[in-house]
Amino acid sequence: MPIEPSATIRPISEDEFHLIDHEIMAAVFRMHKELGRFCDEKIYQNELAYRCQELGLGEVATEVPIRVSYKDFQKLYYIDLLVDSRIIYELKTVEAITGQHRKQALNYLLLMGMHHGKLVNMRPQSVQYNFVSTRLTPEKRYKFAIDDLQWKDLDQDSIWLKDLMANLLSEWGAFLDTNLFFDAINHFHGGEERVVKRIEVIKDSRVLGA
Repeated sequence: MPIEPSATIRPISEDEFHLIDHEIMAAVFRMHKELGRFCDEKIYQNELAYRCQELGLGEVATEVPIRVSYKDFQKLYYIDLLVDSRIIYELKTVEAITGQHRKQALNYLLLMGMHHGKLVNMRPQSVQYNFVSTRLTPEKRYKFAIDDLQWKDLDQDSIWLKDLMANLLSEWGAFLDTNLFFDAINHFHGGEERVVKRIEVIKDSRVLGA
């Protein structure tokens, strides 16, 4: 399987999500008040998992792996918290939640074939949180068209790259984190040491740097 979640997911509606999330966020606020805002992310992760189990919310797993592979390439992602095989929580200890954090959570939802999750940041004085949602199903992610009308097959590398991207999209579907595709390209092109090179920047015959 090209995408292998380590847990069997149970579908949940948005209304069901918010009912459960209400209980979990109450536990988050209590935890933030009791432990403060300067603990390590792992401490909050373990404590929230314990509190969710105490609330009787079903099985709670931490660091849930997702394996994405193609031929001899593989990449592992780890979900912070999976509650009752239905809800994803990503815990952060950063100054503020950014677009990159939201993209990460959305990528996890798409890989797991889920629709609703929550980003929670414990570092601010007041808990910061974002609801993350998507209507994309795994089936919809594989309904795409490749527009290569502007692509020029200049050499073997350009032909190879186009074919590789088409194969990766066929295996994994669209809308996933672009870094996954970059990592695969690096791997199949011999590793980062062969792909990434320093290039001199020259202006008026002066080398400004690389």
